[in-house]
Amino acid sequence: MPTFRAIFKSVQSLQKSFTNSRISWLGVLVNPSKSVTSIAETTKICMRPSGNYVSVIVNHLKNQRVDDARDLFNEIPSPDVYLSTKMISSYVENFRLDEALELFDKMPVKDIVMWNLMIKGCVDCGNLEMGLRLFDEMPEKNVISWTTIINALLKHRMLEKANGLFWEMPVRDTAAWNAMVHGFFVNGRVEEATNLFEMIPDRNVISWTTMISGLDQHGRNYEALSIFRNMVAVGVKPTSSTFACAITSCANVGNLCMGCQVHGHILKLGYAFDSYITASLITFYANCKQIEECIQAFNEKLHPNVVVWTSLVTGYGINSRHEDALRVP
Repeated sequence: MPTFRAIFKSVQSLQKSFTNSRISWLGVLVNPSKSVTSIAETTKICMRPSGNYVSVIVNHLKNQRVDDARDLFNEIPSPDVYLSTKMISSYVENFRLDEALELFDKMPVKDIVMWNLMIKGCVDCGNLEMGLRLFDEMPEKNVISWTTIINALLKHRMLEKANGLFWEMPVRDTAAWNAMVHGFFVNGRVEEATNLFEMIPDRNVISWTTMISGLDQHGRNYEALSIFRNMVAVGVKPTSSTFACAITSCANVGNLCMGCQVHGHILKLGYAFDSYITASLITFYANCKQIEECIQAFNEKLHPNVVVWTSLVTGYGINSRHEDALRVP
């Protein structure tokens, strides 16, 4: 004969299973308030809802029903870190920073993922001061923590503070190096950007592209092309952005030979159908007075967008082909 305790546990288990199944099904109904009621019923009989209620809340968040998810979440006596992180992430994505901070402050245990999420949320919502405060309070930082706050400072043109934190980093990843190089360029400090680029231990394609673009934007076109040549020589595969920057530098200095070489690389790597690159090629050939090649580059684009059309019209204008420019639809 089963004992009373065993019978009670069996009934409790069955009731819990039924309640959680009910929660799961109600979560996908049009009226999500029924899910809230079921959660409340579950907690009243001293039972913690199983993974089903988690799936309901996650489903609400996925479908941007943040208020419904919050109502369910608030019925849970002790939400775990996973679900709390989901809620905070949804709050900051919807610019509900106050609610995110309130939940963050209530959490008895905060892992490094949650700290990083909250710092990024403050930054994305425009509250850099709070982001810096959380960064300072953070008990343990990783490279993501450092890079997030450095990028935020650079975005707000606080270059000196960003640079100070950069050199305090215990370990500097390539993303942090790239961010600082870009930051120096944005602030017109080309020499410092160049020196920092030379110090990067593991350059990636973003490092090289940032350097080429920065030099090009500051009129250092020959240096930009030299960097591009070095990049190709060491075997780094350019992206469409890299090619566009290199072609722009060729156009600015009228280097037809180098531009044709870059065009060859573009064809070889299959970037010829990129609209940004097509527009850059048209501008390049137009600046070099090669109007036929300019037209050919345009014709190779199957579905030109407004940027490509504008480049063609401008190219005609540069070469005094005004009647042709007027005929462009």
